[in-house]
Amino acid sequence: PTQTHCFAENTLCALTHRAHPVRCSLRPAYPRGSVSMLSRSHTSPPTSSREAGQLTRPAGSKARCALERLAQRLLPLTAAIWCYGSSILSTRALPDDEAYRCAARALTRGESPYVCERYIYPPLLAQLEAAAARGLSETGVQGAMRALNVGASVWLALFAVTFWTEDRWRRALAAAALLWWSPNFGDALYNGNLGPLVCALALWGLSRWRVQPLAAGLMLGLSLALKPLGPAAWLLLVGHRPESGGRAPQLKAAATAAITAGVLSWPGRALLPELAARVQGHPEALHNVSLQRVAHLLGLSFAPHWQFLVVCAIALLFVRRNPHSLASLMHIGCASVIVSQPIVWGHTMVIMYPTLAAAITRATRAAGSSPREHLLRVMCVCLGCLCVAQCGMFGDLAYAIAGPWGAVVAATPLGLTLVLAGYAAGDPRSLHGSAEQVRAPARTRAEARND
Repeated sequence: PTQTHCFAENTLCALTHRAHPVRCSLRPAYPRGSVSMLSRSHTSPPTSSREAGQLTRPAGSKARCALERLAQRLLPLTAAIWCYGSSILSTRALPDDEAYRCAARALTRGESPYVCERYIYPPLLAQLEAAAARGLSETGVQGAMRALNVGASVWLALFAVTFWTEDRWRRALAAAALLWWSPNFGDALYNGNLGPLVCALALWGLSRWRVQPLAAGLMLGLSLALKPLGPAAWLLLVGHRPESGGRAPQLKAAATAAITAGVLSWPGRALLPELAARVQGHPEALHNVSLQRVAHLLGLSFAPHWQFLVVCAIALLFVRRNPHSLASLMHIGCASVIVSQPIVWGHTMVIMYPTLAAAITRATRAAGSSPREHLLRVMCVCLGCLCVAQCGMFGDLAYAIAGPWGAVVAATPLGLTLVLAGYAAGDPRSLHGSAEQVRAPARTRAEARND
């Protein structure tokens, strides 16, 4: 039965109640099969004290709600530690830990961090680790980075499955299963890569700019300075046509992100040409499935900045043509991030998991002309999501095959990424949901008040 209950996901609230986050702490539940909360348009705030009273909750149940929220986060965290504990809890340096540590030591000696062969990140990461190593030991810095990365992985998994179900315990179980099964999270946590942390910062910024534009801009700018995964998403945020409301929040968030990224990157600006040269020299890297790798297998070559500009121009035309909801903008932005990157490894694909969950949800809830067609649609979408999640396997296979056929294999995850993002963003509920569709009926409100 529908009842009033605590809803803990602040990010989901940002996608749902755009201008009035005060309603996000307590909200009425909606029955399964109703319009997805991530597709709803903004509903008006309570107009009277009586209506506002419907969103209250007895004080005695707040402690229980807090314990439930804690348990629902500990479940995926336990799954991550259980599955990847041999790497997370190890005192030895993992492969990417060695790269970060080598770059920090090089900066301490007054050298360029790019003397380390495996370091292909902006200078800020090495500068932060070198500064932290002055107050902590290298092992302490390594442990702090791993803790942040694991926490970001748990948040990413929980955020992704919000596109699949609104039930909190189902989300916790699905997030635990995702962390346990996903080869992309495994690739990052086994190697100590900070991809989940950077993707979580970028997605948090993209999902919160309506209600917290300054905080969202800070997080998005920090992700850009740590690892430039999100410039394409930043440009889409600037050019986005919102369904309702003005453009002030998105422009404030975009300006804050640009200023934050610029300020943080300014001390290492002299090293940025070395970073560009290092990234451009890695199209043949193993597991890479980027457009640079596809062009390399075809015997072609083009500068990464041209790839970025072309992809962003196409995406901007797409988002400027019609107004899109916040969820749709996020799906388009995540796909643009993947296609515009010069290097795409398995851990980079974790930013696509919310889009994959939304595509599967649309396929399972869409009514087909026959059960057979419905099953075929669901199978095709699930197979496409599986291929995107297993992009590292396609990179290895392309490396083994080489030539034009290898390019086709390497381009398969990228093509499926675009198709699934378009399918998730094109959900009519996400594009044209109205307040009338999502407003709870009188009986539901009465039940919520009685509960």
